[in-house]
Amino acid sequence: MHKGGWQQRYSSARALLDNSTALAALGRAEREIRESGAADARVLEGEGMLQGARHVGLLAGSFNPLTTAHVTLAETARAAAGLDVVVWTCALVSVDKEQVTRAALADRLAQLMAYVRGAPGNALLLVNRGLYVDQALLTQRLVATPAEIAIVIGFDKVVQILDPRYYADREAALRELFAAARLLVAPRGRDSRASLGALLERPENRDFAAHITYLDVPAAYADASSTLARRLAASGAAGGSALTALVDLLPAEGVALTVETGAYAPPGSSREGEGSGGGEGSGEGDDAYAWRERWLCALADAPPGETQDLPPLHRFVATSLDGGSRGEAVRSWLRGERLPGGSLTLRDAARLSAPQRD
Repeated sequence: MHKGGWQQRYSSARALLDNSTALAALGRAEREIRESGAADARVLEGEGMLQGARHVGLLAGSFNPLTTAHVTLAETARAAAGLDVVVWTCALVSVDKEQVTRAALADRLAQLMAYVRGAPGNALLLVNRGLYVDQALLTQRLVATPAEIAIVIGFDKVVQILDPRYYADREAALRELFAAARLLVAPRGRDSRASLGALLERPENRDFAAHITYLDVPAAYADASSTLARRLAASGAAGGSALTALVDLLPAEGVALTVETGAYAPPGSSREGEGSGGGEGSGEGDDAYAWRERWLCALADAPPGETQDLPPLHRFVATSLDGGSRGEAVRSWLRGERLPGGSLTLRDAARLSAPQRD
């Protein structure tokens, strides 16, 4: 499991989620891989772990946010299959999750990067393909020698993989998938080992059963989900009893994403908006995370040389919410509007976002 004290891990994740330079680099990686026409992957953390790996686990998802169920799934798979490394994989678009909103991909990647940095035996991969077979083939390219790849999934995903509605030629597609990887399947909700056995006993699935193995994850995690975490954060603005529930549901890095960015909180309740003037008439209004997303885009679009030694991101967001002239100038720049005195630069926005002297 993840080493180190909870508070130390939380602090490390919070620092990374506030690091404008690091978030700019993640945003550029996202943009570059999005613009790549061919299937492509970027190792964002843990490249050395992949080089000599012979048994690789691939855990793909949106991680919106990272939960203790994700972590338990990864560690159970590691022990059961003798994995050398678990590769946490984020795709630009995930099958059946094309409309992921809040948190932004850069924030979710920063959360995972913080986790992987503190957890030996893990790596972080960004890919521009959503299908498991493509992700397995991309991962295979990154290892020094041919590796056995095990894709770690929940029961709902194996049902989807075996569903003929997703294929023009199901048999050919599944043969291609199982030539590249095997599946380790964890229970979800009421679905158990018996449920998987019944699924694989169907005549159309029997030929593929040898490539699919049940993963005995503790039942306590079967109903834990990112959806529940987002609902809790939205209902309680990450405070009081909701915060207590989130700490039980999420690792420190997931809590940091949820609390420090306010990604799932109602507008006006985000920590990043505390003490702001609200940005009246700005379109996003007092929605601090909407302004954070604009800043993430601005940082990703800036040349690398312009994103060094920048203020922490929370200062940029706070300036966007300021009701005075500084806030209006920055909001106009973020919206791409022409300013009377000429367009701002990122450095101008950084100066406006510096702490003000009384």
